Amino acid sequence: MNDVVRETIDMSDDYLLLDAVLEDNPAITVKRLAVETGLGTSTLYRYRIGGATIPSIVWRALWRLTGDERILGLITGGTPTIVVRLTGGDCGPDEATIKRLLEMRQRQIACEQAIIEIIKDEKIDSDDRKMIDVYKQDFPEMIESQYQIYQAITGKGRA
Repeated sequence: MNDVVRETIDMSDDYLLLDAVLEDNPAITVKRLAVETGLGTSTLYRYRIGGATIPSIVWRALWRLTGDERILGLITGGTPTIVVRLTGGDCGPDEATIKRLLEMRQRQIACEQAIIEIIKDEKIDSDDRKMIDVYKQDFPEMIESQYQIYQAITGKGRA
């Protein structure tokens, strides 16, 4: 998922975003969106051309289907937002899962230690900037793996 809102769209022009999201996600057809929302296809086509205000049920369905952060930008007005999709899948303590989670946790700890050093020396050089970029890129995955570790430890991820 891209953590940068790709474009800002005024709420009065929400139909432009609806059209863009559908264009960028060809698997999400108006017909499929109608099934997901319980709305008629003619109603959705009317929303797509700007003929009516788009209700939240449409935006919720599109968010669930695409995870497109432009939808958040529409709602928040472009306020910087980080979204981490928490998996509901099995995170039981099988060997492969535990190994993957431990590796991620070790990466997190190394990254956190580097960030602490950056904060302590109160100077940001080019190496620090690279580490900060890695941290920004890895942050959503870090949060997701923390949730998976929680699931594995508490047994909540097991069927």
